[in-house]
Amino acid sequence: MRPITLRPHSEASGAPHTRIKERDMYKMAIFLGGFLTLTILIGVLATISPV
Repeated sequence: MRPITLRPHSEASGAPHTRIKERDMYKMAIFLGGFLTLTILIGVLATISPV
């Protein structure tokens, strides 16, 4: 009977090193923050009466 070896999930799935870099996290946060701001701004402008 073979001993059971526990491997991290990334190794177990066969994927190469897939850790997200901090720099990419900052870029994603800035992008999502800008997208949220733009969405809210469009929503606010949509409530203004055209008259």
